[in-house]
Amino acid sequence: MGNELLLEHVHPNLNGYFLIADSYFKAIIASNILPVNTADLISTELIQQQMPLTKFDTVYGYVSNILLKENWPFNEPLPSSTAAEQTFEGKVAGALAIKQFSWKEAMEKLFNHYFTKGDLENALKIAAGQCLEFPFEGVYFERAAKLAQNLNKTDLAGFYLTKIWKDFTQNVDIAKELVQLNLRQDRPESALPFLNYIISNSKENQNLIDLKNASEQIIELKKTLHTSANETGILNQIADLYIQSNNAIAAEKYINKSLVINPQSAETITLKNKVEELK
Repeated sequence: MGNELLLEHVHPNLNGYFLIADSYFKAIIASNILPVNTADLISTELIQQQMPLTKFDTVYGYVSNILLKENWPFNEPLPSSTAAEQTFEGKVAGALAIKQFSWKEAMEKLFNHYFTKGDLENALKIAAGQCLEFPFEGVYFERAAKLAQNLNKTDLAGFYLTKIWKDFTQNVDIAKELVQLNLRQDRPESALPFLNYIISNSKENQNLIDLKNASEQIIELKKTLHTSANETGILNQIADLYIQSNNAIAAEKYINKSLVINPQSAETITLKNKVEELK
């Protein structure tokens, strides 16, 4: 084993740490210690892609390693400064390595740097790392949720908003966001509890009651799909209800399914035109 997995003689690099974590995780799943539905697991490759890492993490590992090897038993001289060390990330990593400030302060510096530059992808990676490091501080989950929404990462935004709802804060604004996210993803059954919350805690009820009724109708219609002799009609009804709710994304999903069955359907084509107007 060499530097493909290790920084020096004992400390793993990012790939090494990932291999260790992945091996433990697979062993836990295989031993049935935790009640995990394996159908819900995502691939190792996707997990690795989604790790909240930036250039900072690589250069910090490098700087920490050369400082370590300056001492016994290596006694290696410090190499010349690299281009990576001259970047903003490199300067923060170098200062952290010699303990000029804490990891928490380093992350704030990086977050502010990326956010100010408009680099929301890297800002979100920092926020995601902060959520993992400080799972009891809601401010980081709020930060991550807003960034995920701005980047149209619907699933991720829903994950963070749900965590906020369960663990930190429940209010009408968060409930509205969860309603919108769930309905866009064609999950009316998940949207209903939040709709009920808003109706109970808001004065402007009529539109929400209409949305709740439409959601309940969609849930019932979906139960009849694949068992109805008029599947195209059911698909179009669902699409129309979503259109009435100004939900073009979910409506288009059912219109496309309907067109596969009957590409010449005048009703479906009319619905398709309505969706285009909503976009």
